[in-house]
Amino acid sequence: MVCRLKDIADALNVSANTVSCALNGGGKMSEELRERIRKKAAEMGYVSNRSASALRTGHSKSIATVYDNNFNLYYSIMTGLLQKRFSIEKYDVMMFSDWSHRAFLSADMVRQMLARGVVVFIWFIDAEDAALDLIGAAGKKFLILGRSSRREGVDCILSDDEPGGYLATKHLIENGHRDILLFTAKTEISCARLRMEGYRRALEEAGIPFREEYVLQTGRDGANGKELVKIAEARKLPYTAIFCFNDILAYASIIQLEELNKCVPEDVSVVGYDHVESHYFLPVHLTTVDTDKEAMVNLAVRRMIAMLSGKAEPGKAAVFEPKLIEGKTVKKISEK
Repeated sequence: MVCRLKDIADALNVSANTVSCALNGGGKMSEELRERIRKKAAEMGYVSNRSASALRTGHSKSIATVYDNNFNLYYSIMTGLLQKRFSIEKYDVMMFSDWSHRAFLSADMVRQMLARGVVVFIWFIDAEDAALDLIGAAGKKFLILGRSSRREGVDCILSDDEPGGYLATKHLIENGHRDILLFTAKTEISCARLRMEGYRRALEEAGIPFREEYVLQTGRDGANGKELVKIAEARKLPYTAIFCFNDILAYASIIQLEELNKCVPEDVSVVGYDHVESHYFLPVHLTTVDTDKEAMVNLAVRRMIAMLSGKAEPGKAAVFEPKLIEGKTVKKISEK
């Protein structure tokens, strides 16, 4: 059954025009609503009219973006930026999600996308070898955006996560904090593992022991930030600061701290990651790490167009340096 704009609109109780604007990167709406619409479109297997026409004629200009099941604001922002840039070149961007909760692109997903006429694959997760072999055999182009790859010779465009984790933790240490919790995603995800390595390096450099009990893990999208604060409190961990894997995890943590009558930054300092505030209105000016999303997307689009025209060879990695953005969620305290 073909999924129409109206089907998505009915499922979310919004207008078809709102759905169209959200999927095309236009219109005035909250990023939260835009994210919900994009996720529902991916769930329902929506294909744009231009993509459907391409399938009938055999002339496709479809870009597939792939993310894991835990679609979050970072993916939403990056996908929106990709849609805007590729639309200028008359490409469609289709969204696919891995509903198996695995943190990699599967061969089954690739078969689905090839059947829809996809010519370029861009994903935010790693890929299993069978998936890469299938894409290569079909003669399609691909790159990984925001992550590194387990396989040599794969095009990757990413921010340098280990120095990013180091910057965030060092900033807290320079403000007198020694008891710093790390709220992180599962370390099977390369960016989570690297940010934790940066956290650990900053602690060791400052002569602060790394404590396993100070590292609390959540799901990939950071939705359990409130629960992690509760766990830290239940274990009576003597923390004065929290470094969070991403901004959404940080905001959820701040909400829970406030519910426990702990003020940020007066009682607890919090640092996030990704700088989503630059694209999405949030109530707190968070100290965070910026990953230069727009520069990464612009390079991804330029590189893919060059690859499609035969002017660039795949297999290159581009790494962007992260930058600390000082907000209002870190307080300097007296060192113990």
